[in-house]
Amino acid sequence: MQSLYQPIHTLKSIGENLWIVDGPIIHFYGMPFTTRMVVIKLANNDLWIHSPINLTSSLKKELDELGNVKYIISPNKIHYWYIQDFQKAYPKSITFASDGVQKRSQRAGQSIRWDRELKDIDRDYFPDLEILPMSGNRFMTEYTFFHILSKSWIVTDIIENFEPHKINSFFRILAYLGGSLHPNGGTTRDQRTLFWGNHQLLNKSIDRIKSLSPDRTIMAHGKILDQDIASELNRIFAWVE
Repeated sequence: MQSLYQPIHTLKSIGENLWIVDGPIIHFYGMPFTTRMVVIKLANNDLWIHSPINLTSSLKKELDELGNVKYIISPNKIHYWYIQDFQKAYPKSITFASDGVQKRSQRAGQSIRWDRELKDIDRDYFPDLEILPMSGNRFMTEYTFFHILSKSWIVTDIIENFEPHKINSFFRILAYLGGSLHPNGGTTRDQRTLFWGNHQLLNKSIDRIKSLSPDRTIMAHGKILDQDIASELNRIFAWVE
């Protein structure tokens, strides 16, 4: 069994105006992944929701007490599953689509209203955030975000960092072979192949991220990185020529 990041379905403050909410296991092609949502309270009291997890009544109460849920983000085309629940609970919210997520969610039987596309907005569209697409992936574009106030880089799948004691032995072997096992987590080997021929594009994205000097990296799957981030980024992206 895979261990959850308890407690789940509750806000956990990890920086100024920045929270994570850990969720249950979701299976992707038969493999179990922990889930994690990021919540940012913007200067105008609006809430920005990244990669939503399932919305429980207790979590909704916490969010409503925190602020006004305004923005809901699909950071890449495989992260959309619980957006439908959030839209029903917050019908006035604005939902942002990553490239290709509309077709993928429709094929999965999801009824999601996509209001805007991330590719069509300026990188400083959201107050307190910078949008940082990871360019060059032949399968999907992942949109990452830098929270200026807390100096946090928010990613989804470009970095995975599974802790050995939290996953079963079979998944542990796969994570080790795939390059996503803590303390050496990073971009999985299968993802790296999707950037072949486009390292120059990816390097531009990486250089911008490094120039921002993040204090932590928050990912959807695995242990958050919050120590010696400059060295960690150099290690993680050493495969990019």
